[in-house]
Amino acid sequence: NNFIYCEYGWYNTELNTSLFFFFSYILSQKQKLKGDSIAYEKSKNIGKAFGNVSITDTAQHIIASGNYATYFEKEKKSIITNHALLKQYSDSDTLFLHADTICSLELPITKKRFKNDTATTQQLLLAYHKVCFYKQDLQGKCDSLSYSDYDSTMHLFNKPVLWSDKTQMTADKIELLI
Repeated sequence: NNFIYCEYGWYNTELNTSLFFFFSYILSQKQKLKGDSIAYEKSKNIGKAFGNVSITDTAQHIIASGNYATYFEKEKKSIITNHALLKQYSDSDTLFLHADTICSLELPITKKRFKNDTATTQQLLLAYHKVCFYKQDLQGKCDSLSYSDYDSTMHLFNKPVLWSDKTQMTADKIELLI
């Protein structure tokens, strides 16, 4: 179900492992993982990218980049480290978020919020250590952050600070409804 492209590489058919170089990327149904080099283990459905890494999720309008990434296809989990940057774009504005580590995962929803709720999964974004974010009308920083697309709530932890226009807000924990 995946498409793999590279200019140079190898694939071991006995071990189902591969290593790709030069303009390499792996395209799945929802995401595109690319980097200077990519190691892929088909039996474990794990891709690792090194150097100039990006993971693009067109459904969520997100591009995450850094210098190292791991994608766990079965768990639907991506981790980016080493200068991790996330951009969530829309027609009117883009959110830029920087942290030591950015993790995106899809989780099942065990408790429905509303009677007519049909969602079965939620996309969870975790960013930790030295988180900074910028959007046209809002800036902030904290040690760690979580965001769920299910309830559109962002949680900022450990000395969060928010700035909006001429206002500054600090607390032990801040929750934002996006």
